[in-house]
Amino acid sequence: MYRYLDSGVWKLFPEAALGKFIRDLLDTEARPNRIDHAIKLLQHQVYKSPSELEGNPMFLNLRNGMFGVREMKLYDHDPKYHSRVQLPIECDEKATCPTWIAGLEKTFADDEAKIEVLQQFAGYCLYPKILFPCALFQIGRGKNGKGTVQEVIQAMLGEDNVCHISLTRMEDKFGPVELCNKLLNSCGETAAKPLDPTR
Repeated sequence: MYRYLDSGVWKLFPEAALGKFIRDLLDTEARPNRIDHAIKLLQHQVYKSPSELEGNPMFLNLRNGMFGVREMKLYDHDPKYHSRVQLPIECDEKATCPTWIAGLEKTFADDEAKIEVLQQFAGYCLYPKILFPCALFQIGRGKNGKGTVQEVIQAMLGEDNVCHISLTRMEDKFGPVELCNKLLNSCGETAAKPLDPTR
């Protein structure tokens, strides 16, 4: 179950937390079977199909509103957007990013096409659906900007929206479960060994 927060985002509401809330309401009348019964009734009452809760991926949920990518306009938060992911940034229409651009131009002076690839990847990370499988591998020795790129993208997406599952762990039965409602899986050094393509 999810509940809508004042910050403008739907967040998971664990069943245990819901049970505690109901128990507090029932006070001295609280009994395990009554709490369970109340939870079941509530679940049936508020149930919505996945299609009804489908958010519009062309709206970015920011701290100060919903940013419409197509219109390039900021709207007020509203439960109707069904957004379960919020970026830890605010929209500032006058903001520029000269330091980031200069850093990219310096790091990829040998091949500016890499800048476009990186920018496209960062933009794809903002899209809350998987249109196609995508991975970005940063290859090279230390002190060449790999860590900075990783830190900047993670800061843009926010700690709550990024997980860190190794490619080896992705082969585990329940490894990919942690990817739910995440915008990016960022893992550090990756072992140079083949993965099982059947998993």
